[in-house]
Formats: sequence, structure tokens, C-alpha cells
Amino acid sequence: MPDRDQIAELRARADAGDRNAAGRLGELLAKHGDLEGAVRVWVSAYGDDSPTTARLAELMAGRGDLEGAVGVWRFSDVVRYNPAGLHEGFLSTLDAAERIDWEDEPEDWAFMETEQLARRLSS
Repeated sequence: MPDRDQIAELRARADAGDRNAAGRLGELLAKHGDLEGAVRVWVSAYGDDSPTTARLAELMAGRGDLEGAVGVWRFSDVVRYNPAGLHEGFLSTLDAAERIDWEDEPEDWAFMETEQLARRLSS
């Protein structure tokens, strides 16, 4: 589990309106098994600006699929491209040549999101 002080700090920053901290907090909660807590944090931070993601995650959670709900949020632009998020942290460890292999083009990302949505709705 992440350091309690780190969680407390991220939660305080998220409660004060820091969406980047909320995104990171959600990722850490999900990574360490608190899927419901992660979804709550993301809905609170991003739900108004990402209503489609919030609704799809709500549908998944309503089916009892919290892992699916977390997957929907992790796949969303707001979580994936959060400058304080785990993905950006990972990218920062790569050199320029390696980073090219991990970065997505906007057109590719839109296609992947559409495919992800179709798969989740059909399951």
C-alpha cells in the first residue's frame, strides 16, 4: 500500500480541487485494491467534464464490475494524460527514442477509445 502520508496529502489536495492529485490518488487506490474508492475519486474530480466516461463506469459498477469501471477511467484521457499520473511518470523514465514507442497519436487514441467503448457495452 502506498505511504499513508502520501495518500493523505493527495486526498487533501484533491479535496481542495487539485484534479491532478485526484487522478493520481485514484490510480494509487486502484493499484492497491481500493477499486470503489478509486472510482469515487475519479467521478468527483472528472465526472462533470467526462460525462460519457462517468456514465460508462457507472454502468460497469452497476453490473458489479468494479474492475471494468476502473478500466474505463484508466483508459480515459483525463486519467491517462494527467501530468501527475502514473502513465506520465512512466513516460518520464524513458529516453526520447523509447518514449516514441509509448506515445499515442490523437487519432489512434480516439479509435482505441471507440473500440474500448464498443467492447465494454457488448459484454
